[in-house]
Amino acid sequence: MKGYFSFSINKNRIKFILFDFVFLLLSVIIAYSIRYGIILKKISQLPIDRILIYYLILLIQVITLFYIVGLYERWGIVNLSKTIIKLFFSTTAIAMCNGLVFYFFQTIYIGRMVFILQSAIFFALAGLGKFILI
Repeated sequence: MKGYFSFSINKNRIKFILFDFVFLLLSVIIAYSIRYGIILKKISQLPIDRILIYYLILLIQVITLFYIVGLYERWGIVNLSKTIIKLFFSTTAIAMCNGLVFYFFQTIYIGRMVFILQSAIFFALAGLGKFILI
C-alpha cells in the first residue's frame, strides 16, 4: 500500500536536480566574480567558506521550492510562458527567503549586488537548462 508520502526517483528528476546543482554553483561564482572583479587568475581569492554556506542555503531552498512548484516534473514544464512564470516566482521567493536569512545571520552575508546578480544569472541558466533537458 502506497502512502501519501511516497517518493519516486526517476531519471528526469535527477537530471533536473543535477542541472540546478551546477547552474546554482556557477551563478554564485560568476556573480561574486563580477561584483568584486576577480578574474580567473585570482579565483583563489574567493572566500570559499562564505560561498559554500551561501550555496548550501540556496541549494536547499531551490530543490525544495522547485519540487513543490513542479519544476522537476515533465508535467510542470508544459509551455514556455508557464515555466518562465513558475521559475520567476520561485526565484523571487528564494530571494526573499535569503533576504531574511541574511538579515538574521549577518555573518554569512555575501553582499546585495552579489545577491541580485546571482538571482538573475540563476534565473537565466535554470530557464535555459529546463528547455535543454526537455
